[in-house]
Amino acid sequence: MENGNKPRTRKRRTVHPSSVTRLDTKPGLRQRLAGAWAGFLEARMITAAVVLYLLVAAALLYPSFRVPLEPGDRSPRDIASPRRMEYVDTEATELARTRARNNVEKVYVVDIKNILSDYNTITTMVAGIYDEMPVDEFQDTGSVRNYLLDTMYLDSKTVDALINKGRNNTLDPLNQALAAVVAELAQGRDRVEQSRLDNIEAKVRELAAAQNIAEQDIPVIADILNVLADRNRRFAVDETEQKRDAAALAVTPVTRVTEQSEVIVKKGQRVSAAHVRAFANAGLHPTRTPWMRLGGCALLLAFLFVMGGVYIRHALPDVYADDKKLYMLFMLIAFAVLWSLMAHMLNLAIPQFSPYSMGVGMAVLTILSCFLVQGQAALAAAPLTAAAIMICLGLEPGVFLVMLAAGLTGYFFSMRRQDMDSIMKAGLAVSAVSMIIIAGLHMAQSSHMPRALMDILVFGAGNGLLTAILATGLLPLFERVFNVITPHRLLELSNPEHPLLKKLLINAPGTYHHSIFVGNLAETAAEAVGADTLLVRIACFYHDVGKINRPYFFAENQLHGENPLDDKSPSMGALIIYQHLKEGVEMLREHKLPEPIIRIASEHHGTCLISYFYQQARTQARDPETVSEERFRYPGPTPSTLESAIVMLSDGCEAAVRALKEHSTRNIENTVNAIVKARLMDGQFDHCRITLEQIDTVRKTLIETLARIHHARVDYPDEEELKKKLHDPHAANGRQPGKAS
Repeated sequence: MENGNKPRTRKRRTVHPSSVTRLDTKPGLRQRLAGAWAGFLEARMITAAVVLYLLVAAALLYPSFRVPLEPGDRSPRDIASPRRMEYVDTEATELARTRARNNVEKVYVVDIKNILSDYNTITTMVAGIYDEMPVDEFQDTGSVRNYLLDTMYLDSKTVDALINKGRNNTLDPLNQALAAVVAELAQGRDRVEQSRLDNIEAKVRELAAAQNIAEQDIPVIADILNVLADRNRRFAVDETEQKRDAAALAVTPVTRVTEQSEVIVKKGQRVSAAHVRAFANAGLHPTRTPWMRLGGCALLLAFLFVMGGVYIRHALPDVYADDKKLYMLFMLIAFAVLWSLMAHMLNLAIPQFSPYSMGVGMAVLTILSCFLVQGQAALAAAPLTAAAIMICLGLEPGVFLVMLAAGLTGYFFSMRRQDMDSIMKAGLAVSAVSMIIIAGLHMAQSSHMPRALMDILVFGAGNGLLTAILATGLLPLFERVFNVITPHRLLELSNPEHPLLKKLLINAPGTYHHSIFVGNLAETAAEAVGADTLLVRIACFYHDVGKINRPYFFAENQLHGENPLDDKSPSMGALIIYQHLKEGVEMLREHKLPEPIIRIASEHHGTCLISYFYQQARTQARDPETVSEERFRYPGPTPSTLESAIVMLSDGCEAAVRALKEHSTRNIENTVNAIVKARLMDGQFDHCRITLEQIDTVRKTLIETLARIHHARVDYPDEEELKKKLHDPHAANGRQPGKAS
């Protein structure tokens, strides 16, 4: 018990095994199996987390389909891309680079020295015509002219101009001008690419003003340089290859974009090398596994798992300390992953099947987490799981948005109420949200209208319908496999048609009404101290089912004051009384009721003394001191939870107040105070997390509630007396019937 000042308590009694019939009898096969299952649940969570990680990683990272097709094969079905892919088409890129190399022309270089040497030969020949010839013997210039025309391939106008300049001895200005042009083109190098000599006449005209070149000399210089360049050019292999390599490197790699669900190859189509490359980039071809992508996804998946575990450990310590809740959370995450993987595989096999159906798994995860684990755990698990699925399956952001929105919608509609209505409302909300988001995505992408309408109406609306169906179907499965108690299951147990309650009503109607009464009383007290009101109320309905077998031994079921226990010895009477605890627990286990209800039923009497038979035994004994008090105590255990303590006090106070002859407020208050004090001093709350303040609040609530229930009522006159009063006006001065006070 939690308190500030430890109260004075009596020494706790120890029950001797030989003196009473205990509840923990030798376990049978069912109990041993239950114990083995409980031991399994108590295994280290780190092992479960690692196993879950490996299963999720294997499911998400292993390619969903393998396509063992080679070029030339015919596709047996439509094969769609599992994800949006943007990859480099190596064959197309190489073809583009080859074209770029071929578009580079061969590089020819011209030796500047050879050009100048040939020009010097020409001018020497022209000048020599007149230098070597006597004035009186004019030599014929035909041989020189023919050489320049036929061998050097100079233009006739150029030859005539040269011969005239030689005759007039004016070759020097032309020589200087040509040398200046060559120097400008060479820029200090021994050779120059022939491309620099293209359109040479225009370049000479650009230099004419700076080099004082006469207008009539420009075409002569251009023709001479063109001819001499052709004579002295050679193919430059190294320069050509360098330019071709540079052109190939300048080509931007050809990228291909394949949208998710886009058909790569249609059924019956012949597979090409490009198709096989697309299969390989998608991780669908058996000869290529994208290890780099798988490694990166595995690393990110591990990070998300660790981040989620750290959050649960620090923000949700109650969930982290409860192995059963962690196992259920792991299984819900695994379900969401497997559902998404199934939707992904269907989308690959049938491209018309939209991946937006993955939102169902997220919504079921959050709804059932609110029911079975805790709302905040659902709020953490949904985004991390959706992110892991998106990364590993390479989903589009739109699919992730639908998954996340569906999960958060399921959380918001299940965080406060956990009943079937909330599941139905969550399903409708998931449908509405999914339809809105899918419609927005299609509008943003300007999608084809028929496909958009199918996604919105079929997969958007279908998400909510499947969510409600799956959540409704899986919830009872989790409740029974893990033997957990949820508001949904408690409401099911409150049905009067439950076999145990129906049997209790028929066989022990007094006990049945006592249980309903105590349930209402305990619910009020639980609400006052912040306990689980629904659990307390339903536990009260079943806390005395052990009285079904012998109902006539208990006062609430006895008629005309006949008590069969009057003929029994005190020890036998006590044995019959506390035997209903053992039988009740066995019945509850047989009907597979949740463990918290069974625990409350076994603890609601604790180790209290059955004082009636104890005092009777002392009276009948020769020496009262020889009567052992332990023989007349309930076998326990004492309450271990706040709810169990509330049921103990409510049950004891209701029975004691019901036995009062006069139900005045003072009598009720004194009786409740006595019961509470006796339980407290007897150490019944020593192993229960209940404070003195909470005990006092429960005490006050019980007094107030019982006082209202057992209030004084108007003493209505009988029919004859009422008629006399109605006909006698003087009698009307008396008390008139009114509402009960």
